[in-house]
Amino acid sequence: MGKNYVAMLYSFLEKKRSNTLMDEYKKLGFSGGTFTFGNGAATSMLWRLVGFEGPERAVLINLVDKKMLEEYMEHEEEIKKKVYFQSALVPLDREAVSEVLNKEEILMDDLSFVQVICNKGFALEIMEKARSLGAEGGTILQGKGTAREEDEVFFGHKLVKEKEILLIIVSSQVEKKVVDGIENMECMKGDGAGIVYALPISYFSKNKPSK
Repeated sequence: MGKNYVAMLYSFLEKKRSNTLMDEYKKLGFSGGTFTFGNGAATSMLWRLVGFEGPERAVLINLVDKKMLEEYMEHEEEIKKKVYFQSALVPLDREAVSEVLNKEEILMDDLSFVQVICNKGFALEIMEKARSLGAEGGTILQGKGTAREEDEVFFGHKLVKEKEILLIIVSSQVEKKVVDGIENMECMKGDGAGIVYALPISYFSKNKPSK
């Protein structure tokens, strides 16, 4: 029987420290995770904590059950003394996540996680649009569409392109404005051009690194 996962934990950090963080998570009972790598798109100091201005940044994604989440919340600050990272928690089971976070009095409901999948070369343009609507910064990851190879060309037109994935954490107050603004951009129109959606965040650690 599979685990009853209650949340997805996103951890943002320097690429060179990604294995160190995963080793720390394994000590908490995490069975594994998925790494993605990319670049930052932040401008302000606060959002560099999420956006990581510059190259070679990693995003580690872990599915966690209730016990893992409890272990994580108990040891987060201890782990940060060994490796600096920032994290966002996307609930899959709101009731279970709320039960854990309410114990710590840190349940959040004022942030949203906007995710954009677009054709390569448009992520920075989309990030600028998001900034103009109230976002502060994000992380750009690289990807590719999954259509069959024989579908890539149709009447001489390439259909499947390299993709970029843009991750942005925004205030819930501007979530709809940001999502609608991105959705209406020319680069997001047409079949296969892109998709944008928002997920709730129950917890976001924005502590500054220890001196």
